[in-house]
Amino acid sequence: MSALRGFIRVGQRPQAFRSALGAAQSQGRFMGDQRRFMAFDRSKIFKEFHNKMDISEDAMVKMHFILYKGEPLFDLRKHFLADDGEIKPTRKGFAMQEDVWKAVVANAKAIDSSVAKLKTQMESDDAEVIRMPEIKLVETESRPVLARCSLYEGKIYVDFRQFDVEGEDGKLFPTKKGIMLSHQDWLNLQTKFKDIESVAAENQN
Repeated sequence: MSALRGFIRVGQRPQAFRSALGAAQSQGRFMGDQRRFMAFDRSKIFKEFHNKMDISEDAMVKMHFILYKGEPLFDLRKHFLADDGEIKPTRKGFAMQEDVWKAVVANAKAIDSSVAKLKTQMESDDAEVIRMPEIKLVETESRPVLARCSLYEGKIYVDFRQFDVEGEDGKLFPTKKGIMLSHQDWLNLQTKFKDIESVAAENQN
């Protein structure tokens, strides 16, 4: 099953995917159970590369490169082992546009520095939950993308997430578009930066 079918089956639909599905529905090419494509020709819109790259040691966090109308998406997503023995995608993931992905790479040292400060704070603080200040990756007026390191139940996590800005005071509210990685998965991801860039460069030519 392709990544797109996996997204539809579990209900995760990035904006670009929802637009494509809406167009298909309006033209009568998407019928019945909304988890199944009928005669919708995805090849005209999507170009998928079945080279999912394992990020976590248990292979349940993967990076998948996709082209949507010629625009790259770097999909970092958690997976699960289904009853039929196949590893399938979950809703927990972030299909990053190229500017977001480049911002993640560019801010890797800042994120590592935040993790180091968190570890130092853990030595003098017995709190079960510690949240470090956010690191702005992509700053927009309405939907900024932030990274934040945190401690929860003795484990360190790095969260990449898009936020909504609401109210006159500009309060930030987290959206479901994001992924929380364990510290080890974040370290593993950094070792794959060059490989991911190579895959993207090869498949955009």
